[in-house]
Amino acid sequence: MKKMLTLIFCLFLTVGAYAEDTITAPKEYKSLIEQHETVNQLRELKNCTITYYNIGVYAVLGGSIIHLIEGDEATREKFTMIANRANQQHFLLQKKLDNLIAMLMNANYHPMEVRMILDNATNVTLGIITKMIQDVMIDPSRANKMITIMMGSTNKCDKEFLLQ
Repeated sequence: MKKMLTLIFCLFLTVGAYAEDTITAPKEYKSLIEQHETVNQLRELKNCTITYYNIGVYAVLGGSIIHLIEGDEATREKFTMIANRANQQHFLLQKKLDNLIAMLMNANYHPMEVRMILDNATNVTLGIITKMIQDVMIDPSRANKMITIMMGSTNKCDKEFLLQ
């Protein structure tokens, strides 16, 4: 019995010593609080990807409706062209956003801080788009204004991030 207790005690000390050697100090992260330009770039890129994605969805739906009602093929092709262009731009902007996030992670910025900025941008942008859609459902004459606003936003995105 004494040997068994001694063996258990030795194992306990060995495991305890190993655990102490393998514990690492908490990682120190940088903060984006003073990086206003980077925070703005994260927000704007996220806004751009969401806007282009939504335009792509609307164009796909428009093309499908034209097809279902056996409408004008030329109009359907225009919707397809818009959807393809929106998807291309979305992909390019998403790639830029992913690269920026990777750069921030490699530079040791806090992942939760980056996530919070992106989540906030997502919520704000989707809130605006949802409100515009609600307005259009109340007053269909506002549809052109909504599309014009979204196109203006995508033009800004292209100028700021893709035509450099």
